[in-house]
Amino acid sequence: MENRSAQTKKPSLPRLRQLLLLAWLITGLVGALTAAFMAYEIYALSVQQSVQEVQRIGPQLLAFMSMTCLALAAGTIALRRALLSKEKMRGELLRAETATRTSAGRKLALMQSSLDGIVSIDANGLLLDFNAAAERMFGYAESEVLGRPMHDFLIPAQHRAAHQAGLHRYRLSGVSTLLNRRIEVEALCADGRHIPVELTIVPVKTEAGEIFTATLRDISERIKSEQALRASRDLLDKTGRIGGVGGWEFDVQSHDLRWTEETLRIHDLEPGQQPTLQEAIEFFAPEAQAQLRQAMQLSIARGEGFDLELPLITAKGRKLWVRAVSRADMQDGRPVRLSGAIQDITARRRVEAELAAARQRELQVGARIQQTLLMTPTPAQLQGLQISSFSQASQGIDGDFVEVIQMGEHCVDLIAGDVMGKGLAAAMMGAGAKLQFSRSIAELLTHARTPGDLPRPAAVVAAVHRAMTPALQSLDAFVTLCYLRIDTERQTVTWVGCGHEETLLVGRDGGSHALPNQHPPLGVLDAADYVQDERPLGPGDVLFMYSDGVTDAMRADGERVGHQRMHAALLRQVALHQTPAAVLNTLRRDLLGPSVQMQDDVTMVVVKNQPQSGALACARIELPLALASLRPLREFVLAQALSSGIEEVAAGLLEVACVEAFTNVVRHARGLLPEARAEIMVSQESGELLLDLVYLGDCFEPPEELPETDFGEFPEGGFGLSIIRGASDRVEYLHVDGVNTLRLHKRLH
Repeated sequence: MENRSAQTKKPSLPRLRQLLLLAWLITGLVGALTAAFMAYEIYALSVQQSVQEVQRIGPQLLAFMSMTCLALAAGTIALRRALLSKEKMRGELLRAETATRTSAGRKLALMQSSLDGIVSIDANGLLLDFNAAAERMFGYAESEVLGRPMHDFLIPAQHRAAHQAGLHRYRLSGVSTLLNRRIEVEALCADGRHIPVELTIVPVKTEAGEIFTATLRDISERIKSEQALRASRDLLDKTGRIGGVGGWEFDVQSHDLRWTEETLRIHDLEPGQQPTLQEAIEFFAPEAQAQLRQAMQLSIARGEGFDLELPLITAKGRKLWVRAVSRADMQDGRPVRLSGAIQDITARRRVEAELAAARQRELQVGARIQQTLLMTPTPAQLQGLQISSFSQASQGIDGDFVEVIQMGEHCVDLIAGDVMGKGLAAAMMGAGAKLQFSRSIAELLTHARTPGDLPRPAAVVAAVHRAMTPALQSLDAFVTLCYLRIDTERQTVTWVGCGHEETLLVGRDGGSHALPNQHPPLGVLDAADYVQDERPLGPGDVLFMYSDGVTDAMRADGERVGHQRMHAALLRQVALHQTPAAVLNTLRRDLLGPSVQMQDDVTMVVVKNQPQSGALACARIELPLALASLRPLREFVLAQALSSGIEEVAAGLLEVACVEAFTNVVRHARGLLPEARAEIMVSQESGELLLDLVYLGDCFEPPEELPETDFGEFPEGGFGLSIIRGASDRVEYLHVDGVNTLRLHKRLH
């Protein structure tokens, strides 16, 4: 290609020389003709007229000839410049076409080498890309579908209206429940077949407008395998029913019940004994009798069979677990006889219980390892930022991860990620991702051109991508993440989003902005061209990072929590509360209450930009609501009081008052949210030291009048509300939307 291009360029300069020579020859020929014409004219005049007339006309002819030569020369120069400009333009166009072909070739190579179908559409639903895997999957050639609406080819007829409505809604609101998620849907093939596919859609903003890239994987074989497995299990269950250890038969007309000898043995009865139906039911544990009685009534009335596992107490008092099954013999549409089997499954239940207990112990150990060794506790305050976080695993151990890294004197990096899947495997991949971030940052710092230069967030993510993508693709896994860098000196936030739930920025004025993703999840594509974006972050602004476990949680009414409900709750709580833990815990209470069922791991992080100086400055810690938190509480309060200039004795009393207040909350507060921490804030305002104890719970209203207390008689504390009031100049008990604040005022001298 390159040699052929070079050969086409070489003849251009000789052709230019030929054209210029031709122009000069034409110029010379015209000059010669002009000179001959002048000579002829002079000669004619000399013959016909006087010498004076020749002398008069001669200079005019000379001037005309000079002007003609000059005009031809100027035209030649202009022609030469035009030809040179055209040649230069042709070279630039050739280079641009070469670069375009190279870029397009790389893109085509990436798309065509993918084993999954890759389809791109524009905002109007028109197909832009259709790779070879998509051609094989759906049976269409790329030339048949490009530039035409996707829903005409790939979406079944019953889903087309919903697809077009969703696309229209996204163009208007920018909100979609399908983007940046892995879902399972039906797709339409060229031969009319409907196939199940696993679909991931990632939006990408381009100069030409927003496009949507969909990765599709045919999961027909997986579905068939699952169906075959279910059929195999059904067959195994039926075989077990036929070969039950004990048998029984019940005549619907006579109400006679007959047991086999093995059934009698299971119940510790002597051979020949035949209990009645009521006596048979009474062998079962009291909590199981109502269930078995209802099942028998349905069998007698409608012929419905049952398959139950129930606790049973034998005639000798042995406690067993049995499996009881039944079927009905029908005559004229009515059951006339019930028959069934009963099997002792105590050993199996014991093994299952032991396995479940072992799995639970494994998850508990894994969770402890994750919490103590693999996860760094999120600092409550760092570089003028107040941070509060919460994580809850859907299967005992968390696949989400959060990392906070202090990158410099004024920079803090926050990483929130979500590994595909759940349980121990996801937790291990999450730990590996966190470790890789640390390694990549260390390597970039080591190879920095200038010692101390911080690597750009985009460079960090690109390095992690290069290190992890081959392994993720071999495991058929991916990682979504959002990487934030907060610069407290420049008051900015810089981010790189890779298919994660978009971080929300809520300003002090109540306005909000989403920090959109620029890239798909790690492990999806091989390309590593990462970019970053930046926004101002003013004093008092709040950042909210979260995983899709929040929006995918299922409410009692059958609806998902969803982005819209979560966004509205966030704006409301940021407007009501000043502290990040209060915002986070009220969000937990409102969005993830006891009636909500989590579908995935949940992670939430609230970051508030709180300057270390000025009117908004304050010191803050978060503590679990437990007596083990008393020591760090005392150390924090005493240090803040002494650093504010309060005398040692008064500072000690303030420390005791805070301990007493915290202990009262731990022991007596009602309506506490599980795992919600308390916040202790210390600030100065109008010549006073303000100490706030903030926690979620039922409203507490102290009595207006307190009995007098002799502080001299109780030197070790235990003064309750009296010492809280006596150790400070003023006490306020505030309550807003389920958040209590005990505020102590102490004048500064």
